[in-house]
Amino acid sequence: MTETPTQHGGAATGWPLDDLTPLTRPWRPDPWGCLRPQPTEGLLRLAAELAHTAYTMDVTPWLRAGWRDVTIQLDGDLTDGIAPVTEGRNALERFLAAWKLRRIQAKLKQRKPLGQMLGAVRQIRSSDTGKAVVLLHPLPDGRYAVAIGFMGTGGQAYDWISNFRISAEEGTHRGFLQLCRQFEANEEEITFPQTAAEMGLEKLTLRQILAECAHENSRFLLFLAGHSQGAAVLQVWTRRKLEQDGVLPRSIIGCGFASPSVVTGDAVRAAGAYPLLHLVSSEDLVPRMGAMVHLGELLLRTPDEAMRRACYGWPMDGESCRRRAMVRNVTAAMTDTPASLAVLAAYLRLLSTYPVETIMENLRFLQSEARPVRKLAGAVDAGVDSLLAYLVRRCEAACLSISGRPLNPVRVARLERHLAYLAARMGLKGVTETLAQLGGGPHTMVTRRGAELGAYPYLTLHGMEDVVCARWMTGRRPVLIREDGGAERRCQHRWQNSRRTRRLPHRSAPRERQACRSREEYEC
Repeated sequence: MTETPTQHGGAATGWPLDDLTPLTRPWRPDPWGCLRPQPTEGLLRLAAELAHTAYTMDVTPWLRAGWRDVTIQLDGDLTDGIAPVTEGRNALERFLAAWKLRRIQAKLKQRKPLGQMLGAVRQIRSSDTGKAVVLLHPLPDGRYAVAIGFMGTGGQAYDWISNFRISAEEGTHRGFLQLCRQFEANEEEITFPQTAAEMGLEKLTLRQILAECAHENSRFLLFLAGHSQGAAVLQVWTRRKLEQDGVLPRSIIGCGFASPSVVTGDAVRAAGAYPLLHLVSSEDLVPRMGAMVHLGELLLRTPDEAMRRACYGWPMDGESCRRRAMVRNVTAAMTDTPASLAVLAAYLRLLSTYPVETIMENLRFLQSEARPVRKLAGAVDAGVDSLLAYLVRRCEAACLSISGRPLNPVRVARLERHLAYLAARMGLKGVTETLAQLGGGPHTMVTRRGAELGAYPYLTLHGMEDVVCARWMTGRRPVLIREDGGAERRCQHRWQNSRRTRRLPHRSAPRERQACRSREEYEC
């Protein structure tokens, strides 16, 4: 179903930020009979606007559209009192409003070495790099929408550390859980003064709103959105609010984009019952990583060539296309977190066979796609070989913690041999470059250099007709059940189990590419 936009269009999709009708539509049963929000184009576009704003922190269009009571969490700081810059206010108030936003945006772009080092030191015990924007708007039905946008991984080196805390704590990805706890600690400090005055209250906090959302006929609706790491925190926070704070599912509407998995297979009974929707591209590697299971319903989309050209920013010359076709044999093996850790371990082991100068050259090349990798490597007071060996051990420990099973050494060895073959064909730098392209292009929310639009805003703008719904059947070996009757078991590994991998690489690679194109690509 398609809504018609009016005005005050957002920066990501153009959806009018004052049109909140997608939030008030009645819930409908999904293909498995579970009541949930309708995954309309309007809802996904509004959520994409919120997720996009969590990256830029430019709330000015939202304020102009009638949103208010803005609070921004930026690492350990909370900033509130952000109001519209209008002609009717005095010069000092306009200056202060603009200064607050500029200070926040400047901190997001900070690249000072001392700040990077101090930020990394803070992450030794726990992650405190969570970033979020909170704001409120009256709904047409008399309630209030409380919008919370969780930011994905930022541009600071230390922002990535929580992603790599891949171990299970309370059945949840440890890094994402720590970021969730950070936001929870601020629930009493996030206030809504303008709305409190309107309701005749002395004070109104997010904690009070959550308490009211635990009752029928609540005056508040929580509207959540996030991309990548932000979508992971969204899931963990929703689970904790429902299970620990008693918030009713009908008080939450959440939309994630490129959402990683967040819990182990046996941590929840009904992962698909959460009131969350996740728009996922079949070419995006990030949704296949994290823990083992997503909370909510997945909306699977398969990109076409037009989307790749508009959003990925890939070089489209013949040699680059040929390289991507070859390296897809490796990324096709990244079906879940254990399989992705196997690929990472194989790549790290391959790196360790090269001279230090070559290793650092590849880490420098990754600066455009994963800047923190080079900075973290340079900050470690140890040899590069020791660092690589340590990272391989971390991959092994993470796999055991998340899945209950160790990394398969045969799988890692086969992947390393295949990566070595590719490095012989296109050079180690060519392999690194192509892996960065395949991992970065399909994952974007904010428009990247050389592209016309971010990949996920593009998906929301091109209809929902070809979406395939899916949800997780949990257990020790969770299975992703698709609306069209398909099912993929997480521990299956097509690339490794195929007999073609036993042949010579130059014979197996083209056939493997053909097999990959002939079946469904998304294999969480």
